[in-house]
Amino acid sequence: MGPFSEVIIGATQVDGTVAFLELFDFVVVEEVGIDDHFARDVLGLDGVPEGAVRMGSRSRPDSATLLIVATPHAGRAAVDWEPGPRALDVYTVDLDATLAIATAAGFAVSPVGRLAAGPMTMRQSLVSGPGALSVVFVETTHRRSSVLDLEHHGDHSEPHSVVWVVADHPAEVTWWTTGGWTSAGQWNEGFTAGNTISFTEPSIGDELGLPQRSTPITMTMLSDPTVGPIRLELMTFDDHLESASPAGVDSARSLLRSGLFAMVVEGAGGDACRLITSPGGVRMVLRP
Repeated sequence: MGPFSEVIIGATQVDGTVAFLELFDFVVVEEVGIDDHFARDVLGLDGVPEGAVRMGSRSRPDSATLLIVATPHAGRAAVDWEPGPRALDVYTVDLDATLAIATAAGFAVSPVGRLAAGPMTMRQSLVSGPGALSVVFVETTHRRSSVLDLEHHGDHSEPHSVVWVVADHPAEVTWWTTGGWTSAGQWNEGFTAGNTISFTEPSIGDELGLPQRSTPITMTMLSDPTVGPIRLELMTFDDHLESASPAGVDSARSLLRSGLFAMVVEGAGGDACRLITSPGGVRMVLRP
């Protein structure tokens, strides 16, 4: 199964979201027509949205993409220990330059979070885009594969991963790596899990705007076997598991709101798109 090919983003103002992403080497690939089934049964909208745009990396527009869908429902970014999508991650070759671009355009940037593990060092910052779109830009000495590996590339990658907060980390990893539902268009293979890492780094708490700076965090990256983009990063706030429970959170059938909505997998069988929700609340759209 995989890789994830696209991330669906809800936007009350599609043009504003497009303009924001264009600051960071994304380009419009095409305008997209959304049919009634996709709007109602997958996104949970009352009607067909007025506009949708697909965007990709300027360096390689046919790589992993973003689908920006118009929605009338104002959203908000996740706060504190809330479950659900936390951020879209994009690599940058120069974090300071990226943050200067965002600041000059009037977008809020977080303090810089720093993390070191063995020979890897990483700096990252969350930029609050239009609506509730949160993008974390990552500068690191050891990148996963991306368009930045190309000979001629820009300063930013395609979407390299999506961070999603869940409560029961081991159970969620098991669900994704085991696979196996058997309805029409069954999923016969699970995703590949990278190393699970745990850390307590105050600067990451500052970056995420958490009320407790020294927050124990566990993360696991999930991907297809080639570890290609787009990847899913499961995040758990270890001291706040009850706060990150999906109970009471918008269901898979909830209305599409601004910000990150779902990850897309191509070639999943069946004859129509379907929305699948993991036990931890991660939303995945299966395309035939």
